[in-house]
Amino acid sequence: MSKFNRIARFIKNQVAEISQQKSGLERYVYGPKDTLPNDLLRALNDSGTATTCISRLTSFIQGEGFIAENVKTLKVNKSQTADQLLAEIASSCAVFEAFALRILFRMDGTFGSVYKIGIKELRKDNFGKIRWNYRMGEKDYQKKDDLFLREYDPALTPMEQAIIVAEEIQTHGKQLGAIMYCFNAKEFDFGHIYPIPNSNSGLEDIISDAALQRLEKRNIVKGFKPSAIISMAGKTDDQTIDEDSGLTESEELTQTLQAFTNENGASICLLEGQTKDSMPTVTVFPLAEMLDGVDKARLRVANAVCRHLTVPPVLIGLESPTVLGNSQAIANSLKVFTLSVRSSQNMIQTALSNLFPGYDFAIKQLNIYEYLPTEVLATLNSDELRALGGYPPAQTKTSSRQ
Repeated sequence: MSKFNRIARFIKNQVAEISQQKSGLERYVYGPKDTLPNDLLRALNDSGTATTCISRLTSFIQGEGFIAENVKTLKVNKSQTADQLLAEIASSCAVFEAFALRILFRMDGTFGSVYKIGIKELRKDNFGKIRWNYRMGEKDYQKKDDLFLREYDPALTPMEQAIIVAEEIQTHGKQLGAIMYCFNAKEFDFGHIYPIPNSNSGLEDIISDAALQRLEKRNIVKGFKPSAIISMAGKTDDQTIDEDSGLTESEELTQTLQAFTNENGASICLLEGQTKDSMPTVTVFPLAEMLDGVDKARLRVANAVCRHLTVPPVLIGLESPTVLGNSQAIANSLKVFTLSVRSSQNMIQTALSNLFPGYDFAIKQLNIYEYLPTEVLATLNSDELRALGGYPPAQTKTSSRQ
């Protein structure tokens, strides 16, 4: 049996697996249904906690932009500077821990321009080609719109690049370019083909966060509304019309009750029974207790979402340090966050330095202290504060005896 006919071993949740197209073209499927990045994006977008975490993570990866002035204003394509491109790349890194760039060349094969491409728009095959389609993995995807681009090869000389560009123009009427696909592969990224972000392992929590939002809305908007319940023994006549009023007994009762309320007032629930003993019973669950239970669940799940996205809850204003725990727990969560941010920044700097040799793509860090409540800062010692800023522990003075 061909290796492309074997379904790859599943890791919990969705992973990239290898399958074979009916047409015989081997390609790498991104998740069991080839929609892992699409599904993850939708889940993140539905969760208020997740979107806030992604926004905060994006801001810290982008920082204050590139430090070097000649890089900040460097034109990387017809409409973007390097700083503007950085903003798009940072967003991709926050979501997928990865980013992809489309590279175009001049006719002489020298580097021309670069554009950011969405991770969800790309799929790889076994022949070194990358399929690119803006609607990839969506319901309105059209195979006829696929473009097959090559992976960027920095080892090719300008002359070799020029030959490829000429061939593409002759075949397609335009240059297709090359794709630079950047991510730090993990052991569970199957075959190191696609990035599997940490958030994917917490997909259930992210979906639960969105579901709890909807549940709370339902409890408030569609909860049991009457502020008064009137019970009446005996059924009012809704058939016989009174000659003077032109209304039935039931309609007259309705008008009487309406006289005590208006469209902005409280509502009334009227219950009727044949006898007093046969009156229906109304049991109303306390809305305050229901909302309180949902609120506790939302806080618990929201903290889990923050953990999956490596964003400390205090950075999105979710909880006080007393809830978070001791100073060591705070310091550790902030350290993981800063390491995640710097890992993405290093990946960006390396990629752009390869494309634009001679430029320094160092990113100016945001001051994390400005985003932390004063009560959180008060729990951290000097070495923990220095570590957050990227500095080594302060040296302690030692004395020696002669």
